[in-house]
Amino acid sequence: MAGMPFLPLKHSMRANTCRQLAGRPKVNLELFRQDLTDLYTKDGLSIDELVQYLNEWHSVSIHKSTLKRRLKDWEVRRRLAPIKDPDYLHERIQFLVFRKNLNDEELLQVLQKEGFQVHHRTLVRNRLRLGIRRRRDDEGEEKAEYEQFVRRLLEEELKKGVISGYGKGFIQSHFRQKGFLIARDRLFSIYRTLNPEGVDRRRRKLQMRRGEYVVPGPNFVWSMDGHDKLKPYGIEIYGCIDAYSRYVIWVYVGISNATAVSCFHQFLAAIETEGKQPRFVRSDRGNETTMLAVAHYQLQQDQEPGLIFEDCYLYGTSTANQRIESWWTQLGKQLLYRWRVSNVAG
Repeated sequence: MAGMPFLPLKHSMRANTCRQLAGRPKVNLELFRQDLTDLYTKDGLSIDELVQYLNEWHSVSIHKSTLKRRLKDWEVRRRLAPIKDPDYLHERIQFLVFRKNLNDEELLQVLQKEGFQVHHRTLVRNRLRLGIRRRRDDEGEEKAEYEQFVRRLLEEELKKGVISGYGKGFIQSHFRQKGFLIARDRLFSIYRTLNPEGVDRRRRKLQMRRGEYVVPGPNFVWSMDGHDKLKPYGIEIYGCIDAYSRYVIWVYVGISNATAVSCFHQFLAAIETEGKQPRFVRSDRGNETTMLAVAHYQLQQDQEPGLIFEDCYLYGTSTANQRIESWWTQLGKQLLYRWRVSNVAG
């Protein structure tokens, strides 16, 4: 231990302790005031970008809250340039409100990131100009005023005959598309007082009907789909029906109605047996119809080289495939229900 510089060591430790207690030395931002002001107001740099600029170009490390406070003390305000394309701004506001369901704060952040020089007051003014209003929970005169406004909207649309017979969801969607955000229950409660006959007619299901299904002639459309009601018992069914004559082209009963190869072979066998193919094939967009669709398209192209796929094949949901769905219903009521009931009873 002899000869160890004991006192200088104590002095060094004391100096380090003093520096730690004193904290980080203050940065004199006045030296960069003009540069920061120009970059913020004229060049449009954000606070984060200004912090990065100080760190990279001047080796100055500072927190963004400190910089925000200093800009406020300097009374530096960013001048917002006029909006060059207000129509596009309105489109973006409608999309972000209706599709993304953003509130005003989130909406403002997204628009500013996209380059729109908008202030919160500007955003609210444009939103109200579009008729987009937020939900209101106030009471008294303002609430009564708002309900009168909603009532006038409903009366105008009822006069046009557009929303008569609509349910809650359709009515709300109708007004959302027009730019009005109105609570569904409040909207429908006013609608019920204005159109009680339409509400009662819908409740009793007196207005439900299918549209007319028109087909020019035989073999114009073949409707095909699978029937899986007996699938839990190991029986899979796939069928095809002529949409004009309701003639059953084929019915497959086996263990693989949901495979592309199986449906493909069924289709080719039916064409070979009938000696003809339809102008259109109607089916859902399932994996089992991929090879079948390609085969039908290529066979049609052989007759019409310039034909596009949509001119010979119709995709849609199974529930909208009326002809084959109607036949499945009849088949179930007349034959299949007995098998299902006997198996359940057993």
